Amino acid sequence: MTDLKGLTEKEFNQLKPKAVYPTVTEDLQEELTFSQKTSKELETGYEGLRKVIFKGLLRHQVTLRDIPQTLRMNPIENNGYFCVVAHRYASGSGDIDYLTEVLSTMYEDAVYGVSSGVINHTEFYELIFSWLNYLDYDKIEFKGDDDFERYFQEQKARHKEYFEAFWI
Repeated sequence: MTDLKGLTEKEFNQLKPKAVYPTVTEDLQEELTFSQKTSKELETGYEGLRKVIFKGLLRHQVTLRDIPQTLRMNPIENNGYFCVVAHRYASGSGDIDYLTEVLSTMYEDAVYGVSSGVINHTEFYELIFSWLNYLDYDKIEFKGDDDFERYFQEQKARHKEYFEAFWI
């Protein structure tokens, strides 16, 4: 019986995980917990930063072009929230120069997103669709404004196929 006990103890010791594994597992668990906590803190910080940027855009303390293109085209921002807020200010204030800048930036960001591989076809379509939608709305809202009419006609000539497909 003693031999069996010794043999099983020997094999057990060979088979059981080495002392390194629990330490490594604990270290990995600590790293994972730390990463999750840090990620949540960063997400909270990013949300706070977005709110500050939104308020700045709505008050025209920050312009759309003040925000780096890489941030505007961040995968989290692909839905164009910065552009929506900037457009809201520009159209509400009647600032045609800034409005045309916002509209131009919307198109440029969509092109940049494709050329840099940040957005896929569906996202590109949605951004162009939004851009055309704003142009169509602004065409009615600012009818008679010579500067906007000129800008609109330039865009229509430059992007004729999009305008025809969108029935503008």
